[in-house]
Amino acid sequence: MKKNFISSWLCFDFLGVGHQLVLLLGMINNLIRKLAARKIINSKVEDLGRSLLSKVFYKLGAQLTHDLEFPFQINLELSRACNYDCPFCARTETVVGSHIKFDLAKSVIDEATSLNKPTLFALHMWGEPMLNPEWGRIISYIKKQKVQHRTSLTTNGFLLDTTNIEALLQSKLDQVIISLHTFDPAEYQIRIGKNIDLFFIENNIKNLLAAIQSQNSKTKVLIRLFLDAKMQEEQSHKIKEYEDLGAVFEFDYYDNSAGDRQEWSEIPFTKQNKRWACYHPWLTATVNIFGEVTICCVDSKMALQVGDANHQKISEIWKNDKVKKIRNEHRTGKFSPTCEVCKGCDTWANKPDMFFGSP
Repeated sequence: MKKNFISSWLCFDFLGVGHQLVLLLGMINNLIRKLAARKIINSKVEDLGRSLLSKVFYKLGAQLTHDLEFPFQINLELSRACNYDCPFCARTETVVGSHIKFDLAKSVIDEATSLNKPTLFALHMWGEPMLNPEWGRIISYIKKQKVQHRTSLTTNGFLLDTTNIEALLQSKLDQVIISLHTFDPAEYQIRIGKNIDLFFIENNIKNLLAAIQSQNSKTKVLIRLFLDAKMQEEQSHKIKEYEDLGAVFEFDYYDNSAGDRQEWSEIPFTKQNKRWACYHPWLTATVNIFGEVTICCVDSKMALQVGDANHQKISEIWKNDKVKKIRNEHRTGKFSPTCEVCKGCDTWANKPDMFFGSP
């Protein structure tokens, strides 16, 4: 593989050996998918490779990222507004709102900055973050407070015009994730629920990649596709085109958004009897536009709310009894009314089991 493919996956390397290992394993997993899709390796080799990744190396990396004092990653919902109507997204199940206030985001960032370690800020939950007029200001503030902090912005790419591309690069954003879903123009419109020309989005992405190259920017671009092996092969020429331009690809599955979008789930593990713990209660805290804190990234109804950042510290919330109870229920697989929403969720299966042995 090209050097830029590997280096892109290591863009958060100084957040610790554990996260570097997890990112590297993600790159290897995508490589295995690609080799299998192109029939370079057979199914037995593919299964063996995935088994080693999930049963040994992924677990080791995940364990090294655990911090029970403060979350490794904080998701900040910059905006709940959206310019798309994706049918797989449970945003329509949430309380209507607009954007997170800068001062609220600032208080969370300041607390993370006061610690003697960097934090990964993922700037997304339900809406399109670039609809928040202060998205660039928030990213710039994170980077100015502690250069070791890492930032990742997930966008549909519609707003990546010349002005916003320049603002994005000036903010020193580390990674932009573009949810492209597919390179099939007709299928793209079905998946986003809008009559938007895919070529318009592609042109935006190419302009971004060109600007990164011309400015020698360190911002990495990850394009997220939801394609099975057959579709990956059919669209391999487009994938290669963007890899040559410096992009990295992630091939993902649609999940059921904590049971809200059951008909969209593509998770291939749900028919198995074994259920493992979701990684979110140990690694990520999500702060929504109102300041409510949940340990779930698809908690549309805030059923797993564990605190409120308007009047509580994230470190205080992260160590409270409800968070501990949720972790215990995920480890044992015995869910009380506290974790009722988790029973019908399959998002947990989108990542391998991160623990060694039984609880």
